[in-house]
Amino acid sequence: MCVLCALLPHRPVDCALTVCLRWLVALGLCPKDAGAIAGLDVLRIINEPTAAALAYGLDRKNTEGEEGAKKEQTILVFDLGGGTFDVSLLKIEDGVFTVLATAGDTHLGGEDFDTKLAEDVTAMHKKKIGKDIFTGDDKASRKLRTACERAKRMLSSSTGATIEAFVGEHEINMPYTRARFEKICEPLFQRCVDSVKRVLDDAKLKKEAVDEIVLVGGSTRVPRVQQILTEFFDGKTLCKSVHPDEAVAYGAAVQGAILSGARDANTANLLLVDVIPLSLGVECEGRVFAKVVPRNTPVPCKKKSEFTTVYDYQEEIDVRIFEGERANCDGNHLLGEFQITGGGWDVDGSVTSSVGCRLDLGIRLVGYIPYQLVDQRTSILFLAVCSMCRVSACSCSNPMKTVRAVRWRCRPRQP
Repeated sequence: MCVLCALLPHRPVDCALTVCLRWLVALGLCPKDAGAIAGLDVLRIINEPTAAALAYGLDRKNTEGEEGAKKEQTILVFDLGGGTFDVSLLKIEDGVFTVLATAGDTHLGGEDFDTKLAEDVTAMHKKKIGKDIFTGDDKASRKLRTACERAKRMLSSSTGATIEAFVGEHEINMPYTRARFEKICEPLFQRCVDSVKRVLDDAKLKKEAVDEIVLVGGSTRVPRVQQILTEFFDGKTLCKSVHPDEAVAYGAAVQGAILSGARDANTANLLLVDVIPLSLGVECEGRVFAKVVPRNTPVPCKKKSEFTTVYDYQEEIDVRIFEGERANCDGNHLLGEFQITGGGWDVDGSVTSSVGCRLDLGIRLVGYIPYQLVDQRTSILFLAVCSMCRVSACSCSNPMKTVRAVRWRCRPRQP
C-alpha cells in the first residue's frame, strides 16, 4: 500500500480486486476485509480471466479503432499462472463483455511443473550417487525447487539449461533438455486441454467459433503449452498482444475506473456481464445435492426451487446451502445452514418450501432471499431467513437460530 501511494498522485480510496476463477463464495468477504484493513473500499471482485479479457478488448480498440474492429468476437482467455489454471470463453460485442462459460483447475500451474522437474532431478541424482539427499531435508528441497524454477524459465527460451545447486557437501550441476521437461510434464499439459474442451462444451460452441485465444499468466510462455493450444485449434495463431503478467492488473484497473466514474472515449461503452463458476444448491434427503443456481449463470441473478416435506407430521425443515459440482454433498463446500419451523403439518408432501438465492454482483456474495413455506391445506404462509449474516446479507429482527449439522428432511417437489 505504501508503494502504491508513492506511485500515485493521491491516496486511492476505491479499488477493484481480482481472484482466481474457482474462488469460493464462502471466501467472498476475505478480499473485502483485506481491502478495509488497507483503507480501501472494494467496489467489485472479478475473475482473473475476465479482467484479462477487458485488457484485451481495450487493447484491440486502441490498435484497430472502432471501424477496424470486428463487431462481434468470441475470445478464449487461457490463464495459466503459478498455482491455478483458469479458462473463460467470452463474447465481445459493441463494448459489452459477456462471459459464456468458465472452467479451470485449482491444482494446476507453474508450481506443479517445478514439482515434476524436482522429482525427476531427485531420481536422476539418486541414481548417480546411490542415495537421496533431498527427501526429508526441507532446506535442500527448497534449494532444488529454486534451481528447477530457474531452469524452467530458461527452457522457455532455449532448448537446454543447467540445474545448479549446492546441498551440503554435494554440488549438483546437471544439464537438462527441453524435450525431457516436456516429456515429464506432458500429463499436466494435457489437463489444460481438458478444461478448454469442457468450457467449449458448456458454451455449446465448436472450436472453429473461437476468434482469438488470449494467453495470460507466466506459465503460458512454455513452448509446449502454446504448441498444444495451436494444434487443438487447428493452427490458429495465438494472441500475445497483451502482457501475460500485467493483463489481469490492467483489466482490474479498467474496471475500477469504470466503477469510479472515470470514463473516457475508450471505456464509455464497456460493460461486463460475469457468471458464477460453481453451482449453488441445497442438501436433500440422502445427502443429495440439488442445484438451485447452476454454474455459468450470469450475475446478478435470482433463482428459486421448490421442495416438499418427506415425513408425516414433520415439524421443521433444516436447510443446508452448498457450493460445488458433486452429486453428493460430501464433496461440496458448506456455505451455511438454517431452520424453518412451523410444526403441525400432516402427511408427506403437504407443505411446499420455496428456496431461492440472490447473487450480489458487487462483492460476489450469496444472499438468500426470504424462504416461503406454504401449507397447502390452510394456505398459511410462514417466513424464515438465514441467520448466517456474514454469508447471506439477510437481515431480520428475530432471525431463526442456526441448527447443528443434521440431515435435510425434504425432497424436490414433483411437477
